[in-house]
Amino acid sequence: MSNSSPLHQWLCRAATLAAVLAAAVISSDTAFSVDTTPQKINFQGRLTDASGNPASGAKDIIFRYYSASSGGTLLYAESRSAAGANPVTVTQGNYAVELGGGTLVSGESPLYSDLKSAIKNNAAVWLEVNVIGEAVMTPRIHVLAAAYAIDAEFLDGQDGTYYLDSSNQNAGSLPVARLPSDGYGSTYVNATGDTMSGALTVAGTIQSTSGGVKFPDGSTQLFSGKVINMTVYQNSTRTGMSSPGSVMASFTVDKKSSTSKMLCQSVISGYSSYSGGSGQRWQYGAGAAVDAQSTTYIPSYGVGAPSLAVIAGHTTTGPQTMQFSITGPYHPFAVWNPNSADYAGYTVQTMSVWVVWEVEP
Repeated sequence: MSNSSPLHQWLCRAATLAAVLAAAVISSDTAFSVDTTPQKINFQGRLTDASGNPASGAKDIIFRYYSASSGGTLLYAESRSAAGANPVTVTQGNYAVELGGGTLVSGESPLYSDLKSAIKNNAAVWLEVNVIGEAVMTPRIHVLAAAYAIDAEFLDGQDGTYYLDSSNQNAGSLPVARLPSDGYGSTYVNATGDTMSGALTVAGTIQSTSGGVKFPDGSTQLFSGKVINMTVYQNSTRTGMSSPGSVMASFTVDKKSSTSKMLCQSVISGYSSYSGGSGQRWQYGAGAAVDAQSTTYIPSYGVGAPSLAVIAGHTTTGPQTMQFSITGPYHPFAVWNPNSADYAGYTVQTMSVWVVWEVEP
């Protein structure tokens, strides 16, 4: 290094020591959840006068880190001085300091306030040494990694970018190719007893070989289909019926999936003064009507007529009208949703209920 002052000769005994920990160890601590890596760099140098005589005593020195070998951006700067109660002690020309533990230089505006950030966030860093009162020493020292310290950038032979960033657990994705495999085409995560909080989004298939899938309410789903929507409609209005074919119930069902099926169930309360049979029919939107099972009835003060049908192949989604009607040849009730005033002394069911379950195959 050149310098026009008496302290012109500054020899670095182990220039690579400036990088043994800098580029490798200081930045590698980000791979661990607990930060136990020392955040300082051991650095040794030698000072002599113009005649080659070693200097001795306390020296005030500024250490600056730049983004280039000349010019560039000032990344970090610290001083060791008598004013800061931490001067550099030079003995027979030799000195050693722990960089990263000095005093921030007043009046300078580096990009970072600590050495760790300067090393971690910049691929290329140069160290500049300035004995206060003397000209800045040149050239700057390129901060490099020692041979085996380079491997600190890797974990089990893999670059740090190979793994998910634990500081942002809810973002990004983990390619399936990075998960362990049994060697026969199956990929898995072997983490018995582990739990996960937050959302897990999977673009593909989640397979359960046994036991099914357990939900937050404690229920377990063992079959392939799932209920994705349910609509309940109730009617307690007393209504007389004089002929079959009229719509008994009309309500809105908001279909969620174009591939789902609808399981339609109902129980209609009524009073029958007839004997015979009638059919039941469900129709959703502009789709084809679907016949449910027929109902056989006899004269009775109270009749609960069940209905069950499945509507499939209806691909239109969104809110549409579901209609339920009684078909011929006869009408089953004189009155549906009867009340006790109609039949004094008898307790009857005064409400009819319709339920539509939307099921994804």
